[in-house]
Amino acid sequence: MRLLGLDLSSTTFLSFLSTSILLRQGLSMHCCVFKLGLLNTYDHIPLANAVMSMYIRYGQVHEARAILDSMHEISVVSWSTIIGGYVNTGNVDEAFSMFNIMRTISTINSDFVVFINLIKGCAKRGSLLEASSLHSLIFKCGCENKDPLDNLLLGMYAKCGDLISARKVFDMANAKTVFLWTSIISGHGNYVLMANLYTSMGKWKEAAVTRSLMIDRGLIKAPGWSQIEISSSVNVFIAGDRSHTQSIDIYKLLEDINLKLAEAGYVPETDTVKH
Repeated sequence: MRLLGLDLSSTTFLSFLSTSILLRQGLSMHCCVFKLGLLNTYDHIPLANAVMSMYIRYGQVHEARAILDSMHEISVVSWSTIIGGYVNTGNVDEAFSMFNIMRTISTINSDFVVFINLIKGCAKRGSLLEASSLHSLIFKCGCENKDPLDNLLLGMYAKCGDLISARKVFDMANAKTVFLWTSIISGHGNYVLMANLYTSMGKWKEAAVTRSLMIDRGLIKAPGWSQIEISSSVNVFIAGDRSHTQSIDIYKLLEDINLKLAEAGYVPETDTVKH
């Protein structure tokens, strides 16, 4: 197009920048955009956002920040892009700094994507104080109880070690999606798994601390259970439960089986038993 002398517009560069180009190609595009003055036009925002996204894909967040600082008008997409860039490259402090700047100098309301990026940042850092403050802000902005945010909030609290708040998010969610169920189960299960691993390794002190944390955070370890169908009737057995009508006979039979196994030389491995 350049050899033919055709005019290059913002749309042309937007198309190229949205593809998986190499960094050197992206740099060349940025140079052309700069020389043509396309970042100084009235409709420069989408193109500036595309250039920022290109740099962020390659971890060049400082270059993206330079573009943001040079923009005479910044959209919510621009803010979301730079905040997400900082979070994805592990610079959570800068992400929150940009968020605070946005709230200070901009009249733009925080949108869905901004909060998604900030929740991810809180989860990475594991700061319960920041997580609670962010959740309060999300509530004030009326973005609470929306499926993607609910799932991320739940995961954020789980990673911050506050499973009671995670459970509250789960209970208040409008829709109990499979992602929400997975997050709440995973959050609880990690503590059980950790305690069992410490026990199997003989680290009794660490196992005790983990189980103490489970109690402090309101976790109830679900008992193991099994079921069997006999003559079209389903019989359910729960660890420690003796409510079955034939429980006396069942436990007597189990004792006999265990004695025979012991006589045969069987030694059970109980270190990692979960119930």
